[in-house]
Amino acid sequence: MAESNLKLYEEIGDKIGSTLPLIVLGYVNFACGDYTTARKFYKRCLKLSQETSFPFSIQNATKCLSKVAISLGNLVKAEQYLFQSLRISKEIGFAREIVNLLYEYARLHVARGNPEGAVELPALVIEHPASQQYRMMEGRIRGSAKDLLAELESELSPEAYTAALERGQELDLDEVIENLSPRLAMARRNDM
Repeated sequence: MAESNLKLYEEIGDKIGSTLPLIVLGYVNFACGDYTTARKFYKRCLKLSQETSFPFSIQNATKCLSKVAISLGNLVKAEQYLFQSLRISKEIGFAREIVNLLYEYARLHVARGNPEGAVELPALVIEHPASQQYRMMEGRIRGSAKDLLAELESELSPEAYTAALERGQELDLDEVIENLSPRLAMARRNDM
């Protein structure tokens, strides 16, 4: 269906319309473990989104590209895409995605071998009302954050896990985003 929709949008020259089926095709390939093909779809989506200045699809494509980069072990690129997506989410006031991207940033901590740092962000995410919202093809943010916490609990000592969890529950979303602001400004410069 996504392939048919993409073909139709391309035939009528609708670049903005083409972005959604490209994201869906990327998700399908990502779910099947074909990260290289998923990346190709997400990059096509990002290119069209940038050509049309469509912030929602730029945000979505960069988020997805960060997930692919984590899966492929390219953690520097993952962080760059993650911050681009977070910057756009902040600019357009997309609270659900800001919370979701903090969950994704926790996944980046895990990939970097920092489970303690990873515990803090899901603890914050779970407390935020936006974590109850669904993500396309990924379910509720809160469910994913809880699953990640359960996974991390087995990797840390009970004391280290509890301390990190408590630190995370004390975090303020606005302060976390503010602390990321220098990185967000750098991501903005990299977008240009």
